[in-house]
Amino acid sequence: MRDGGDVDCEALRRDAARPLGGDGRPLDFAHLDRMTFGSRDLQHEVLGMFLAQSQALLDRIRSSADGDSGRRAAHTLKGSARGIGAFRVARLAEAVEMAERVPGDAAHLFGELTAAVEAVDRVIRQELGNRA
Repeated sequence: MRDGGDVDCEALRRDAARPLGGDGRPLDFAHLDRMTFGSRDLQHEVLGMFLAQSQALLDRIRSSADGDSGRRAAHTLKGSARGIGAFRVARLAEAVEMAERVPGDAAHLFGELTAAVEAVDRVIRQELGNRA
């Protein structure tokens, strides 16, 4: 936040654009492994839930008639993404959540968030398709 309580959306954008992590993949499987205690069944269940809800949350953000419902959807997406290790999605969702308070800024971030979610969803579909 800037002095006076304004959201510094440019700083949020820079933070969201940081490199993804060790191998540059959209999903940190080491984090997911820690969060699910190494259980492949639990990993697949959690990934399936993220896949099922991610597009619905993007739709809620996109179509929110008031900023509050869009912020709530972005907040939910942020938490879900952090839980599975989709840290770029989490950072972008947080940026959208904060930018919803500044009309116009959220629209610029929403495209980046959508692309990041789609990248994670592709990885998840591939992972679930490789289920042994």
